[in-house]
Amino acid sequence: MRRDRLFLAATLTAIFSADLYFILLPKLRSVGLGSGHLCPCGVADNLTLPSQGGLATPRLSNWTSAPPPDGTASEAAAGGSKLRRLFAHPLYNIQTPMLEPEERLLQVELLMEYYRKKMSRWQRHMKVYSEAAAFSNITLTKHEVTYDPRASWLGFHRGINRYALYAREDPAIPRLLKDMQSMTVVGSGDGWTQNICGSL
Repeated sequence: MRRDRLFLAATLTAIFSADLYFILLPKLRSVGLGSGHLCPCGVADNLTLPSQGGLATPRLSNWTSAPPPDGTASEAAAGGSKLRRLFAHPLYNIQTPMLEPEERLLQVELLMEYYRKKMSRWQRHMKVYSEAAAFSNITLTKHEVTYDPRASWLGFHRGINRYALYAREDPAIPRLLKDMQSMTVVGSGDGWTQNICGSL
């Protein structure tokens, strides 16, 4: 059985090598020798690195440098930001409709109940671990974890819906970003909202 596999692998390797050597390489050579260069654009249009002392990058796109007809080039020249124009675009500012309860990823009651259970489970485990550590004369790092229904990461999870991960005007996002600078994750696992966060 193994001889058959070895023979098959050797045969396919020989066929591929012959195809590469006798068919593909001659075609590549003829393309390279016939045109003189492989780029369809002219030599003068392509900035090469050696002619620019290694400082320029070649132009590889076929975009024209003509200014757009709506006058945004003068805006960019005047210091307008492309990002600001993107945020001002009407397609970027589509307002999400009023959300029904089934359009949210997590139901608030279920999320809070799960968080409460997770916190009580964490506190029970830490009590058992600290008793076992005291019995074995080992010191453990204490992480103060409290149940906070106003936690910013809970607000972020409550805001996830079928239309967006978060709303741009959601007040929980700046709070979450600020809290993440000092937040300590003391436990995590698989599943939704498994992080237990506390502050030291």
